[in-house]
Amino acid sequence: MNRIGMLPCMVTLGNLLCGFGALAVIAHAPGNDWSHEILIAAWLIMLAMIFDMFDGKVARATNQMSDFGGELDSLCDIVSFGAAPALIVYVLCYRIFQYPASLALLLSGCYVCATAIRLARFNVDNSHDEEAHQFFKGLASPAAAGAVASLVILNHHLVDLQRFMGSARHASSSIALEILPIVALASAGLMISSVPYVHFTNLLLKRRRPPELAILCAAFGLFLIFQIEFTLFCVFGGYMASGPMAYVHRRVFSAEEVYDEDEEEEEEEATV
Repeated sequence: MNRIGMLPCMVTLGNLLCGFGALAVIAHAPGNDWSHEILIAAWLIMLAMIFDMFDGKVARATNQMSDFGGELDSLCDIVSFGAAPALIVYVLCYRIFQYPASLALLLSGCYVCATAIRLARFNVDNSHDEEAHQFFKGLASPAAAGAVASLVILNHHLVDLQRFMGSARHASSSIALEILPIVALASAGLMISSVPYVHFTNLLLKRRRPPELAILCAAFGLFLIFQIEFTLFCVFGGYMASGPMAYVHRRVFSAEEVYDEDEEEEEEEATV
């Protein structure tokens, strides 16, 4: 491989190293206090997402798109956005919330299996055409991992806030962490669903952008600077919910249009 051909692969492998680092950090957690290690793992998942965001763009910019790159990307994603978030879910359920081991394995196993199915389906349906990357079929694995990681990050912020206010000096979890198993299970279901999701990265990085998107990005940047924990949760949680909401919206309005057309046809027949 020449130097340009290696560049997209190096970006993709950066994704893999971040995912492996998240696993390693959790594996070396001392004692029963896992909160600090899980927080580091969550940030490493976020960093892996940045590498994953740009590897495809780098490949297209350098005209190095290939099936090899796509397969390598999926192998890295199963570690960073499958195994690493699943281990976080397992540790939280089993070590912190004291779930039975079988239930903790079931929840984390459902998540990692859904990620594998999602990535395999993407590889089968994938095309190198830029236009084919405007929508996802099902929730993308990085977005699902982001929903899990953002809750861990938000939990750490809320616990620090509660301790600062003196309301929970010894607490290690908040409502953000308590809903994480539910969010992980919902993410697993959405990953293997057929609900369409817009490819937000391509929308941001394409040359022609609507002016409303620029305003939204500016506001996002300000919130990211001053309230990064809440912003990350709102972004990933909102994106996760956007698919089902848009799907229901389309189904309802399409049904109303069909109903209106039937009424118009009945009125025309009655007039005749």
